[in-house]
Amino acid sequence: MRIPLKSLYRGCFPAYFHDQFFLRGNNRVGAWCNGWRQTDPVATQMPISGAQEVEIPNEDPADVRGHSYYWNEEALTVWVQGRLAPGEGSAS
Repeated sequence: MRIPLKSLYRGCFPAYFHDQFFLRGNNRVGAWCNGWRQTDPVATQMPISGAQEVEIPNEDPADVRGHSYYWNEEALTVWVQGRLAPGEGSAS
């Protein structure tokens, strides 16, 4: 079982994020999309088998978004919507 965020969450919050938490999450997720920006001090590429990597460009130097507003990014919302459409993903 490879869980991308296990080392971060368990390392920082071991009382809340234990093995059973990650096992339940892993069993409920059918696909993983890793969206990240070069201007984000937290996010990075995650070389995980089967995961889709999406680098989000920070096109406006005056609006460095860092680790915020990922849910507003078209590339990520299109990916999520594709998983929610009937017959297209694990949510069907």
